[in-house]
Amino acid sequence: MAWFYAAEWPTFAPPLTDGKVQHNGILMLDQGPSHSGIFKEPEFGGPFNYLRMRREVFGTTGAILITRRQNYFEVGGFDEDLPLNYNDVEFCAKLRASGFSSVVDPEIRVYHFESATKIGTFKCEKEKLFRLLPEVDDPYFNPHYDQRNPYYEISTRKNVYPADSIEFERSLDLHIRSRKKYLQSKDLKFSLAVSVYNQSETLLNEMFSSASCQTYNNIEIVILDNGSKNAETLSWLESIKGHPQVTLIRHEENQGIMGGQRTLLEKATGDYFLPMDSDDFITADCVEIMADAALRNPDVHIFYSDEFKSDIQSNKFSPFYKTDFDHLKIMNCCYVGHQMMFRTEYLRSIGGYSDDRSTWCHDWDSTLRGMEHGATIMHVSELLYAWRINPGSTASVETGKKPEAVASQRFVLERYLKSRGLDQTLIIEENELGPNTGMWTLRAKKTLPHISTISANKLWLLSPRECASVLRAACEDSEYVLLLLEGTERYKAELELSVPVHLDSNVKLVGSALLNDKREIVWAGGLLDDEQNIIEPSSGMDPRQGGYHGQLYCQRFVDVVAGGNVLIGADILREALDASGEEIHAERLMVLLSLIARRRGWLIATTPHLEAVLPQEMKPIIPLDRDCFLRDQGLAGRGPWAGSPPLSVSRTS
Repeated sequence: MAWFYAAEWPTFAPPLTDGKVQHNGILMLDQGPSHSGIFKEPEFGGPFNYLRMRREVFGTTGAILITRRQNYFEVGGFDEDLPLNYNDVEFCAKLRASGFSSVVDPEIRVYHFESATKIGTFKCEKEKLFRLLPEVDDPYFNPHYDQRNPYYEISTRKNVYPADSIEFERSLDLHIRSRKKYLQSKDLKFSLAVSVYNQSETLLNEMFSSASCQTYNNIEIVILDNGSKNAETLSWLESIKGHPQVTLIRHEENQGIMGGQRTLLEKATGDYFLPMDSDDFITADCVEIMADAALRNPDVHIFYSDEFKSDIQSNKFSPFYKTDFDHLKIMNCCYVGHQMMFRTEYLRSIGGYSDDRSTWCHDWDSTLRGMEHGATIMHVSELLYAWRINPGSTASVETGKKPEAVASQRFVLERYLKSRGLDQTLIIEENELGPNTGMWTLRAKKTLPHISTISANKLWLLSPRECASVLRAACEDSEYVLLLLEGTERYKAELELSVPVHLDSNVKLVGSALLNDKREIVWAGGLLDDEQNIIEPSSGMDPRQGGYHGQLYCQRFVDVVAGGNVLIGADILREALDASGEEIHAERLMVLLSLIARRRGWLIATTPHLEAVLPQEMKPIIPLDRDCFLRDQGLAGRGPWAGSPPLSVSRTS
């Protein structure tokens, strides 16, 4: 036996109650390491009085721990990369791996005054713990006990939990544990840049812990005190002076959001610049994963990752699995923010943070400036950033409704259109489809020329041979063919469907939202999954609910559109008809158009601003690819607009 150890409880440690157990052996729950019997009275024993017994446990707390000096040094002692939390868990795991065991004796009682400094700072250290212990399990905690409960209660149907924040956090922790460890580079340096203004110490501690415990070594943490007057903030800033990774700068007076970002960019010495908000945090391997993307893609100028939300208690929830870069959707909302990474010199060269009129949306401004200058923008499909929903944050809904924030967004979007000469055909308007702030939409000033219109209702009732003949004739004297559903105003359809083509002539198909008689979505744009199945994740939804992270409010790129209220370029339509021979039907045509677009690098878009109820007899125009045509074509990987595959971790992982 390697060591012997006592249970403990605090006499006074808010928010704990006097005399309650704080620790009676470490156990591994779904949400990570916890303490057996925590918050219970010392007399609580659990089933068979188990918690009152001297027993072997996964580990014991470092607050009171006895071990042989020789054993301590043989296994390497506490890991200094875990300076505040979980160093005892990692140490116990190393002892177990060396053939020793850990014992707790609940009859030995120690009073421990819990430190308040670690509140809200442990998430990144837990992630790092799981990176250090990729195969960690707890042989002393029976899987038939409730895996979220430290009281050894039998699991029943009542405590089989649905997908929620704890389940997501567990899945994310396991995913981080299994994520590949990438090579370190001495040549590439990364600057984490944070502007601080009168922020609370608790949130600053968590932000800084996540930045300073990164698994990638060659980083600097550039922190700007943007004129803080709050004593708590100033004390925290003083406490990080001298940290080997920190460059600390101060503005005597607040220079605003954009002024702060300018200073950070000016002082950064890294090859890549990663802005962070002072109340957010990142995963422990965030920079390592972004660095790998940079090393593999040296010609990319701007990177962005997936993200999730966090609350004031640092719970993780609401993952946002993003798509590849969509230069249509970016005109509707700034979905790329968090975590963004820019080549530092490139961001300087395009005037990053140079215009105070962009203050309330500097990430959006930087992205659009990059687009204006031909930047390559890459999606890193990993969850790396926790965006905190904090009422005091500049990113809160209350802030987003401020007139100056709305004006800032409008300025950035209109400036981009003007820089590209697109203001002659497109205008920006606030998106009124949903309640979300920061949502905009493009409107066309005029329709595309030379559009030939065909009644979709009549066309798809014809024989396949007649359909092919009608479509060929429509291509002869037009640049675009509109398949219009009855009851839809022609001019409105032409105007709405012209928008994506005005933005980018590489768009060859534009579809719309098709609803059932209950006003639920039947089809708003299909996506290709990993096995080349066509899926429509918004099917059955109320379009006014916005769908996944509000995307149903957005003009956006998709992989497949349906055969009604759709605009088709005559060139791609001719190619599809040539490939199909003498006959064509709705489903095969739309699937074939998707294949041609994918192979040629053409784009397919959809708009939420044109809706129609699809008659029952028109359901066959929905392109489900029932005969698995796409699957047989040897296409590789998910469609670019399907987004990152969600985490799926079994409970036995």
